[in-house]
Amino acid sequence: MFLLASRCQGGVFSSLGSRTLLLVALLGAAVAQATERPPAKIEAAIRAQLGAALQGAEVTTVSTTPMPGIYAVELDSAETAFVNAEGTWLISGDLYQVLPGKGLVNRTEQDRSSQRRAALAKLDRAQLISFPAAGKERSAIYVFTDVDCGYCRKMHQEVPKLNQAGITVHYLAFPRAGSDSETGRKMNAVWCALDRGKAMTASKRGDALPAPSPMCKSPVADQYRLGVAMGVRGTPAVFDPAGEQLGGYVPAAQLVKQLLGP
Repeated sequence: MFLLASRCQGGVFSSLGSRTLLLVALLGAAVAQATERPPAKIEAAIRAQLGAALQGAEVTTVSTTPMPGIYAVELDSAETAFVNAEGTWLISGDLYQVLPGKGLVNRTEQDRSSQRRAALAKLDRAQLISFPAAGKERSAIYVFTDVDCGYCRKMHQEVPKLNQAGITVHYLAFPRAGSDSETGRKMNAVWCALDRGKAMTASKRGDALPAPSPMCKSPVADQYRLGVAMGVRGTPAVFDPAGEQLGGYVPAAQLVKQLLGP
């Protein structure tokens, strides 16, 4: 519907998500805590109207918003839209709260960050490829990466600078062409290597790695689906532990300032 193609990217970006099997399991709990369901009659009307109109898409949740008479609908494509009580009008985009003297507050992005924070907190650290901070950890980032992406390779060269600044870098797999692609197979080899860190560095240099053992249960496909659920559309995609999307590739010095201040 509103999907954007995956890309290798530098600079700050934002986008909506795509279809994923992990969305409800990883993100649904956060949505439920942050919002309330509307009356059953209104929810049924919205689901019926959108179900008839949006062929091939499914409404996963319907919830209230701070705006009277407007409801948020989460689709199985991980997109959020807003509708009236009858489901006859739909707005695609973010919901902003207007605060005189303070400007605009993106309430939709606040909800996204909350959902991402919950998803990141549930990650099995053993399934990540982590480059720890040197000395005391002052902050951390979660980076969805693709070993064939030029900006990902450029960022990886600056990981030592981030580590020296006290920032731990946690990598998750996001082969932009999908987990079944050639890049996906390369990343399976990285995650199945005995030394994942060295394998990541070698793969981002363009070195070939041995094929993974058939016995290896690679997390690449699951991490790819999680990235899709979190709205990742390009790589590298950088998030802080609070779930805020920091952007794509930015120089290490700039990223340190974003995380730690001047």
